[in-house]
Order: sequence, then C-alpha cells, then structure tokens
Amino acid sequence: MIWSVPCGDYTIYAIEDGYALRNPLEHFTQSSEDDWEAHELEEDGGLRLRYGCFLLAAADHRILVDAGMGTHRTGDFVAGQTLGALETLGIGPETIEMVIQTHMHFDHIGGTLSEERAAVFPNARHVHHTTEWEHWSKAESPGGEAARWIMEPLLDEGLVDFIDEDLIVGDGVEAVPTPGHTPGHVSVRVKSGSTEVLIGGDLSNQPIQTRHPEYNLPFDIDHDMATATRRRVFEELSGSGILFLAGHYPAPGIGVIEPLGSEHRFVPLELDDPIALRRDP
Repeated sequence: MIWSVPCGDYTIYAIEDGYALRNPLEHFTQSSEDDWEAHELEEDGGLRLRYGCFLLAAADHRILVDAGMGTHRTGDFVAGQTLGALETLGIGPETIEMVIQTHMHFDHIGGTLSEERAAVFPNARHVHHTTEWEHWSKAESPGGEAARWIMEPLLDEGLVDFIDEDLIVGDGVEAVPTPGHTPGHVSVRVKSGSTEVLIGGDLSNQPIQTRHPEYNLPFDIDHDMATATRRRVFEELSGSGILFLAGHYPAPGIGVIEPLGSEHRFVPLELDDPIALRRDP
C-alpha cells in the first residue's frame, strides 16, 4: 500500500516495503500487557512491524528516505514491495536522484542492492552518516557483515556520500543526527512552503515510545542515548503541528505528537484511502 501527504512543493509517499509479526513483550522487554491495551495488535496479539520508506516527489526531485529490505528475504519477513510501489506511481528506479539512509540496519538498506549485488538506484547518491559506517564497517556481528555486504558494491561504484553534521541534501531537505538506535542514525527534516515534517527513521519504533521513551529495543545500541534522543525529539515536536513520519509505526505511520499530561502521545493523521499496488513484488 502507498499513502501520500502534501508538504509544500513535495508530495511525500509512505511506502510499505514489507512487514514481520513479533511478540510485543519480546520486542519491548520493558513493557507489560497493560501497555499494549490501547495499541493496534493482530488478532493473536502479535505486533505487525512494518518496514516502511518514504518517497519525496517534487517537479524536479525524487528522493527516497530508506529503501526497505528489498528482495533479500530471510525468516518470516515479507519484503520487497518498494519497487512495485514506485512502478505504481510511474517512477522508475533510475530516476531516483538520492537515497538518504537513516541508518545501516538491513531492513533499511537492503533495498539498495539487487540479488545480483547491483545498485537498484544506479543514478542516486546514497547518503549515510560517517559515524554509521565507521561503526558497521568494523562491527564483528551479523549486522556488521550485512552492512558491509550491501555497502561495498555501492562504494566500489562511487555512489556513496558521507555526511558528518546537519546537511542540506536537497531543496528544503535536511539530514539531522538523532543517534542512539545506532551511532550515526539520522532523521530527515523536510521544510517546504508552510509545512514541515520529520521522518524519524528508527529513533522511535512504535507509538508506545511516545509515552515511554525509556522503552528500548534490543536493537538500540546505546539505550541511554536512544532514550535521551526520543525525549528531546518528542518534546520538540509536541504540540507543534509538525508531522512525524515513522516507518515501523502502524500504517501509514504519519501523525503528530501531542502533549498528554507530563508525557506525549502519537495522534495518527486521517488520510484518504491508500493506493493499492498494481502488482505483487
């Protein structure tokens, strides 16, 4: 499915590359059953964890924020729907000028490389934070091996740009460091006309963290920093009207952060019916 929201000169499309089902108490080990009563769960109590990415489309720009897992499917993941979504929108992968990666976990960068290890977006600059690659290029872990497997062909083809601070990467598009989940994690701020949005990447994985920013994932590398980043960002967004977009939140993952006493809450935006894909991946 594809959802869209206007942002000045841009239309932002929320694309679901795929999903997995997880036990919420295992995914958020600090949470309790009571925490999940007000949240969307499957009939069997499972948490549908979406793998989302976002297309920023304007008259002269095609920018992708995260690329999903792609066709490298393992375990019980459903993935690889991004290219079908772009086709539905009439956009060829060769027209993407930039792919901004919030971080180097496989479910965000896998979609940049084909099964033959060729660039899926051959004309795009692939933007990563320097600190992110410094970490994963040396990490002796499955995550490190996966990041290197994806990155090395792109580096060999000269398609990668590294940034080390806030950087304007396009008209009104800025990569903003939001570390904690990973060392070089970035979010993407889009300002156009009178509209502003923040694409959060994995700074927050589920709406439950707006009320409980201290609830960490096993995948959060620095728990204290991840918590501090969530607190700071939610405080900045709360009551501002700035749209917050999150790829793992329940579809479409677009809403605003509102104050709730001394805490915050995520309020989903009511959008028109989504666009159905014309074909399966």
